[in-house]
Amino acid sequence: MLINVISISLRALLLRTELLWIKSVDDSPEKYTANSKNG
Repeated sequence: MLINVISISLRALLLRTELLWIKSVDDSPEKYTANSKNG
């Protein structure tokens, strides 16, 4: 029972960090392109 809770929480944590990492990676190119267009 406890092992299930730990595995689920670990999986959720990994998923959250992965989503945040993907979001940051997706955001940076857009910022660079926007800056180049403005400049």
